[in-house]
Parts: sequence; structure tokens; C-alpha cells
Amino acid sequence: GIAFHRLYELRNLNLNSNRLTVLNQPTLGPVVDRLETLDIADNPFSCDCNLIRFAKWAQDRYDNVPNWHNPYPPSGQSYTCSLPADLRGRRLIEGLADKVQHSDRKEPTERKFFNKGCSHRFRPNRPLAAVLASSGIFVAMMAIFLVDYNIGHVYYYLWIWAKWRKPRIGEEDIHQQARYTHDAFIAYNNQDVMWVRNEAMENLEPDYSLVVHDRDFA
Repeated sequence: GIAFHRLYELRNLNLNSNRLTVLNQPTLGPVVDRLETLDIADNPFSCDCNLIRFAKWAQDRYDNVPNWHNPYPPSGQSYTCSLPADLRGRRLIEGLADKVQHSDRKEPTERKFFNKGCSHRFRPNRPLAAVLASSGIFVAMMAIFLVDYNIGHVYYYLWIWAKWRKPRIGEEDIHQQARYTHDAFIAYNNQDVMWVRNEAMENLEPDYSLVVHDRDFA
């Protein structure tokens, strides 16, 4: 791709009678606009969209391309197609069609080469887009219908989920500050004072923090 990169003084290029099927634009790009003559006649050109850039360039600068417009060029000086088979022998200049405006809808004009569209702009697949849009609408409608029809079930599952997230009885959050400072409050009848002091308090303290009404509030 750098064969002509630094040939700044190149003015005349003769590639006649080689085996070029297409003109490599990146390779010739650095010098092609500076050339005074470019002779690439008598090559087995493949007449597809890869050749349209050279054909358009030659059409615009035909004075730089010998015999480009000559319908009866000397032997070995013609620009004709070799491929595809149905275009064999056709002159390259015949493939340049005028820009065609579509009559059924307003679209940008398109350059054609031997009646083949060579536009590189994005062309949306309209049938596929219609199918995808219809499918999306159908799925959305079905989702709305199912949610509306089963709204009770939705609420039920949301309730189950919320209940599941709540901490279970006996579980403590280590990051949550304790809500109570004592474990039990003991109030008793005066007839039970001996049992409370000798039995209950002896067995519960100090494992549990107790509040006894006559001891702690007297």
C-alpha cells in the first residue's frame, strides 16, 4: 500500500496490459490527483462497485486517461470489462449511469455502475424493523394484560418478599442499638416476698438484668 507513497514528482504512470482487475485506490491515492497521464488500458477489469471510483475519476479527468472516450481505440488501448461474464467486452464508460431519483419515495440520489447500486449509505431492513416493532408491541400488551389480570398474585408475592426480608424472631442486628436496658420487671404480692427474694432473684441474677419494684424504685 506504500508503492507510490513518496513519488511526489510522478506525473506519468503506465500500467498498460497488466493483470489489474481493479484500481487500488489506497495504493494510488497519494499520486493519482497529481498525474498528468494514467494509462491502465488493456487490463482484465472486474466491473463491479470497486471500480466505480476510478471510472468516475477518469470520466472527470478524461484528458489524463488516453483513449477513455475513444469508441474505437487502437489495439491494446481499450478500457473494457473482463468480469462478470455478462459484461465482458463492455466499455467501462458505459457503466456510468446518471444518479437515479426514486419515484416512489424521497430518498437521496444514488450512483449506479452498470445498473448496480453502489451507494454505501445505511439501508434499513424495513420488513425486519416492522416485525421487531410489532413483536415489541405485542410483548408489551401481553405483559400489561398479565399484570392486570394477576394483580392479586403480584401483591401476594410482593408481600411474601417483604416478609422474607424482615428479620426473624430471635435474630439480632449487630449494627442495631439495643432497645431495652433490662430483661424483666418483677412485681409481686407481699405474701410472695420471701420466694421472690430467695428463689426467683437468686436463680435469675446475675444472668438476667432485673428490675424489682420495691428494690429499684424505693
